[in-house]
Order: sequence, then C-alpha cells, then structure tokens
Amino acid sequence: MPEEEDVLSVGGASSGKSTFIKQLRLHYGDGFPAQARQVFIPHIVDNVTDAFNILLEQMARLGIPFSDTQAEKQGDEFRENHPRLIVHALLQSMSPDDSPTEELGKGACAPVMLNAAKPKLSPSMEIIRNRPSIAELRQLWADRGVQQCYARRAEFSQDLCLSQAGQYFLQHIDRVLASKYSPTIMDILYIRKPTLGVQEHIFNIDNLLYRVIDVAGQKSQRKKWIHFFESVTAVVFFASLAGYNENLEEEKTTNSLRDSLQTFREVAFNQFLERTEFILSSTRDSSAESCAQYIKEQFQRHKPANKRVYTHITCAIDTKMMKKALSDVLRIIVDINMQKIGTF
Repeated sequence: MPEEEDVLSVGGASSGKSTFIKQLRLHYGDGFPAQARQVFIPHIVDNVTDAFNILLEQMARLGIPFSDTQAEKQGDEFRENHPRLIVHALLQSMSPDDSPTEELGKGACAPVMLNAAKPKLSPSMEIIRNRPSIAELRQLWADRGVQQCYARRAEFSQDLCLSQAGQYFLQHIDRVLASKYSPTIMDILYIRKPTLGVQEHIFNIDNLLYRVIDVAGQKSQRKKWIHFFESVTAVVFFASLAGYNENLEEEKTTNSLRDSLQTFREVAFNQFLERTEFILSSTRDSSAESCAQYIKEQFQRHKPANKRVYTHITCAIDTKMMKKALSDVLRIIVDINMQKIGTF
C-alpha cells in the first residue's frame, strides 16, 4: 500500500487551480486518452454559449445591429433559452448546507466527494443547462452583426468581457463546431468550469499516493470547507497575476488580486492549517518579471513569520512550463513530509 500525501488546492475563481489538476492528469495520470475526451464537449459548448451571450449583450451596448430581423429573433431566442451561467447567482440561490459537485471527467483522476466533507446535496442544486445545438451556434456565428461585435471585442466593458476560454474557443469555432470534433489537450486545458463544492483527485506517482483536494474558489464558499483539512501535508495556493486589473464576478467592486491576497492571509493564519506548509503558484500569460516579483513580495508579507512559502510563477496552460512546476511541487511535498517525520 503506497504512502499517502494530502494536498489542498486553494485559490480564487479562475486562478488556475483546476487547470493544475488537469495538468497533473496529463503528466501523471492517463494523459486524457482520445476515447475519453468526448466527455469534455458539453463543457466546451458551455464556454461557447457563455461567450455568445457576452457577444449578444455587447452588441446591444455598442449599438451593433443584426444582419436582419430573423437573425435578431434568433439572438433573442438564444439569450432566453440558453442564458449565461452566472456562478455567484447560482450560489446565492443555495441554502447554507447545499454544495454542488461536478465531474471533471472520467479517467485516472475522476473526482469523488470527500467522505468527511460530504455535504447535503439536493438534486435541484446540480447544474443542468439547456445547451444549444451546433446548428444554433453556427447560425448565430454566421450573422454579420455578431462577427462585427467579435471584431470589436477590445471595446467591451471590463465587467462583461470575454474570458480567456471564451476568446480561445471563438478563435477555434470552426473546428469546435465540426461534425466529428474531438477536443485536443489544449482545448481541455482552456475549459473554464467553476469548482462548486469539494472534489478529490487521486494520483499514484512513484509509489506515493497523492490525494489532491480541490475546493470552490468563490468567496461565499470558503468558510464551508477550511476546517475539514487540518491534516493536509501542504496547501498549493493559486493566484492569477492577471487579476491586478480584474474584479470578482460576485463582487464587482473587489479587485481579484487583492481578494487573493486576503484569502491567502486567511488561509495562512488559519488555526486548522497551523502546521501546514504553503506552495504559492502564480499563473500568468506574459513575461513581466518586475511586476511578478512585486506581487510575489506582497504574498510573502501576508504569511506568518514562522511559515515558509515556496513560490512558483508559471502559465497554467503551458504544458512544458507546468511539467517542471509540477515536478518541483511534488518534490517539495516529499521534502516537507520528510522534515515533519524528522521532527518526531
């Protein structure tokens, strides 16, 4: 029976923590075999659906007309039948005991609910969406007004802009809407799918069992899970460097990076994680070393004086960069455990 290490994956919404787990599956799990990738298509359709809703809302804001009245009718029906998923609105509709869970995908790290943290879940709290057909998406994308709006995406308001996933899938829309489409590894990494509740992923690496616990990043969900994880070996905390000019979806007046710093401090000083070491992973899309260093220093200032924080700056969707980061993280976890063993 291999030894087991418990690792808690923490971070705000869209910080890259779920992508980190996908990278673990890619490099240390089943690697997403071709026959198992079809399960991700509904999540990609969800991302495309949300992107189309943003385009339609921005068309109204920018005063861009549809090509004809029939296309305008299709746009209205699309927004009514397939509305954009607003996570914080879904969370507000739940009772305090509700905590939905969703599957990441079948395979080596298919998630299951933690026995100790299993919440009371009503079937009505599961996310069930009325997804559009491929034909609907093709018709909408063919409209000249929609195309014009997409071309003007740089003018979108900050509170309603396309996500990185939305932009990616619209750039690859012809391939995504093809009749025999099969998601690529990059498609899977780009999927934006919020974690709601608590999920557990198991990896057997070098005869060591890693139990990676992924928790909801939304601000309203944090107090529900923290006390379950007193015995974890390490916390891997994720912060998006792009959050410096972004606000939370659930609190439009709260800066995402400031919220990450506050969450990091709350977790770092939490009594249940007093003896737990931290690994800080900052995800980015471009090279801005001085800014990254400044943000890294801000996180270091928000930790207890006696607690060591190991820092990595990486790009969550870069497979080569993440392979090295994952190797470093796993080595650090083993070292942390060896140090703890040596203290007894």
